[in-house]
Amino acid sequence: MENQNQRQSKEVTYPDSYKILSTTDLNGYITHVNKDFLQTCGYEKSELVGKPHNIIRHSDMPKAAFKDLWQTVQGGRSWMGLVKNKCKDGSYYWVNAFVTPIRHQGKVTEYQSVRTKLEPSLKARAQACYDAINSGKKIKPKNRLSIVQSLGLSWAISLLMIYLATISSIPVSLGLGAVGLFSFFLPLRRLNTRLNHLMTMSKKVHDCALNQVIYTGYQDELSHIELSLRMQRAESLAILGRVKNSSEELQESMVEHDKQNNSNQIHLVEQSSNLEQVVVAIGQMNEAVTDIAKSTTSSADEISTLVEKIETTQSALKTSQTTTSEITGLLSESHQSISELELQCVKVKSVLEVIDSLAQQTNLLALNAAIEAARAGEAGRGFAVVADEVRSLANHSQTSAHEIQSIIDTLSKTTAQAVSQMEQSHELTEKSVESNQILSDSLQSVSDGLHLMEANGEQIAVCAEEQSTVINQVYANAMDLKSSTNMFIKNCEHAASCSKEVTAQSGRLLELVVQFDH
Repeated sequence: MENQNQRQSKEVTYPDSYKILSTTDLNGYITHVNKDFLQTCGYEKSELVGKPHNIIRHSDMPKAAFKDLWQTVQGGRSWMGLVKNKCKDGSYYWVNAFVTPIRHQGKVTEYQSVRTKLEPSLKARAQACYDAINSGKKIKPKNRLSIVQSLGLSWAISLLMIYLATISSIPVSLGLGAVGLFSFFLPLRRLNTRLNHLMTMSKKVHDCALNQVIYTGYQDELSHIELSLRMQRAESLAILGRVKNSSEELQESMVEHDKQNNSNQIHLVEQSSNLEQVVVAIGQMNEAVTDIAKSTTSSADEISTLVEKIETTQSALKTSQTTTSEITGLLSESHQSISELELQCVKVKSVLEVIDSLAQQTNLLALNAAIEAARAGEAGRGFAVVADEVRSLANHSQTSAHEIQSIIDTLSKTTAQAVSQMEQSHELTEKSVESNQILSDSLQSVSDGLHLMEANGEQIAVCAEEQSTVINQVYANAMDLKSSTNMFIKNCEHAASCSKEVTAQSGRLLELVVQFDH
């Protein structure tokens, strides 16, 4: 409780540069507050917007002051007054408030309050007045009469004292005369003090004797004050004119900015769509490159297997070439052996011819011996038997020779056919050796090509993996670019929102200028 009382009695100060601003709707609900407002009262913006403005009303402020405020602004006029507001923690701060009704198309749509720091002397006077109102007492100003009334009353009293002095004794006359003179000069002194204070303030605004005569026709304190008021009015009109011109130019610029921002948003959306297609294409390309790398690796494995099979075939072919060469050698040797056999057959045929010739001669001899034995008669019978046997043996030898000759002829033909077939086999074998050599050379070329394909496949697989890495990086960059583009689109949308708010603010400022210009 003690801490709460301490907070309620604590005054919050703020820099002289602060312009504490807020706006409310026609029912007094807060629609906007600036940073100076939040820094001073300690509330968050979310705690104020949408809430009644009396959330910051201090209990020391009399209802009469706010009644006058609402009657004034609801009548379409601006209101100024010293206000004591409450902070979130219960402490307070004083402001010099200037409340203005804001019009849109000639109709009041909201109220704007701009608060500035006030002088300490004004603060004490305002507190005293508000305390008096809250306690039901009347406010006692230094003087309730106007200047003319005060001067008239004082001078009437002065004249009365002088008149009484003329009809009284000398001591009384002197006293009454002194009172009369005092009554005469006292209001003049007070008036002079206030005029001097106003003149000091007026000279800070403008001080030119020639302009006093030109603008007022006089050259005295009142003309000086009047000229200063005219000067401030001219300055206000100049500022309002410049603000109005700047607001109009700002509105035109914001309209152009909105058009450009909308165009940028359209292009960014198109770019985002195109970028989306690029991202999809890069993703598909990455998948294709990955498939290529896998296929290349698989092809390299298959080529390696094929190379191994070709090397196995080459090894078998070399073995076949060696075997074929050996067969060719054996065929050559067999050809030589058969050729020699053919020569031996020829020799046997020659011997058989000799045997046949001998058998014929033997047969002739046996025939002659038989003829001679027949001539010899009985004595030659035994020789005839021998001759018959010899002839029989000769015939048998001749028959055997003929049979051998037939066998030799058949053997010669067979040998000749074998020689011919061996020659053909030799030729075919040599062609087979040549074909095997060509096939071996072709397989070697294929093997070399496959080795090169295998090496290229491995290189392609490595390049495909590197390309996949690069594409992944490009894909990541494209995704970052897409994210940045989307963020830029959001920023453009936020900029468009801010631009609309600035346009609305400039419109309200222009309406405010038009209001003050009247």
